[in-house]
Amino acid sequence: MRHALGALMTGALALAASGCTTDPTATLRAGPKRLLLSASTLTVNVKDSVAVTATVLDEQGNPLPDTATAASSAPTVVSVSSASGAPLPVSKFFVKGLLFGSAYVKATAGSVTDSMKVLAYPASVSVTGKPDSLNSGSTVVLTATPRDAVGGVVAGVAPITWASDVATTAAVTTPGTTTTVAGKSPGVANVTATLPGKANTQVPLRVVPAPFTGSLSASTGGFGTTITATKGASEPAFAASTGVTVGGNPAFVTGATANTVDFVLPPVPATGANQLWFKGLGPDGLATRTSFNMTSAGGLDDPQEAATADPTTAPVITNGVHFITLHGACNQGVATSSADDCDDFFTIANSSGSSASVTVTIDWPDNSDVDILWCNAACNAFTGNFNGATGNKPETSTVTVASGVTIRLWLNLFAAGADPYAFVRITVSGAP
Repeated sequence: MRHALGALMTGALALAASGCTTDPTATLRAGPKRLLLSASTLTVNVKDSVAVTATVLDEQGNPLPDTATAASSAPTVVSVSSASGAPLPVSKFFVKGLLFGSAYVKATAGSVTDSMKVLAYPASVSVTGKPDSLNSGSTVVLTATPRDAVGGVVAGVAPITWASDVATTAAVTTPGTTTTVAGKSPGVANVTATLPGKANTQVPLRVVPAPFTGSLSASTGGFGTTITATKGASEPAFAASTGVTVGGNPAFVTGATANTVDFVLPPVPATGANQLWFKGLGPDGLATRTSFNMTSAGGLDDPQEAATADPTTAPVITNGVHFITLHGACNQGVATSSADDCDDFFTIANSSGSSASVTVTIDWPDNSDVDILWCNAACNAFTGNFNGATGNKPETSTVTVASGVTIRLWLNLFAAGADPYAFVRITVSGAP
């Protein structure tokens, strides 16, 4: 038995030793079967280089130490130079952009190859021709110059695109190396030049009103004065939507034709010379400017403040047209700060021998909500009705004032609009 067992073990060891001497996958590592570049598409700036590697692989994907070579299909556009990939088993190349354009780089190791597309783009773009400011209605030509990685000019770049982030202020009208930008409504717009490869430069353009060449019915005036402006012969037409500001504050436009606009002067921060702007002219919303000498100022308050802020000092209001301002963060008619002017009061005293029917209509140019209320002389109780306290614009309300009775007209800024104040026109009829 021992002899038989020994013979069996000897045979098994012989079979095992025989199996270790043959590698069934040895033929898969016989030589290069595939070449792999580190990218299939490469973007490089003109006059700049990017490193690329090429790896030779066997059938199993194992890297081999074989050396690869590489060449460009357009050497004047993209060049290739060799470098050491040590200690890694790779071949290293530097791909450099020489001109704007594209080329293919092909790597070869024995019978295996791989290739990549190389796109050579400008590194940046500079824009010239930007003015300090651009008049509304005028144009300016901007020029884009593509630059390489060291600041040199890159020729032949196309397409070059232009865009404005506020087309109603500055409109881009032509593409290409140069573009014409038209100034429209006042403001600041960013004009961006973009090149292939996404290099871009943004330039801010400040559009200001053009000089007003028309005439004014008066060159001086104070709050509440009506001025008529007549446009110059070459200026765009006025319209119902034309806006007027004096010293940065909106005026009350009472009427407009193509050639003239009537407006009521607002309060301004300071007396003396103030900028007078006409905005929203013509189909492009152009603007013009001139200087106007204001003889009164009040910031956002009309000249009757602070008397109108207190019902006990409320001035008498007469038949006719009057103007006031209300301002502040008035939340449902309630002031949120001591600087807010949410309420104005006026006195209607009937000393005649019979009752009087008084009608008040108010209007304002912005999106505020102004209401008409009526209260007794002490203004500790309402009188009349609330039919003038709605969301309407204009608001109209009528109240009957008995003989010998004094009441207060209470105007309330229920909600503020987009302007710094509500410029309110009050029309009164039937006051005793």
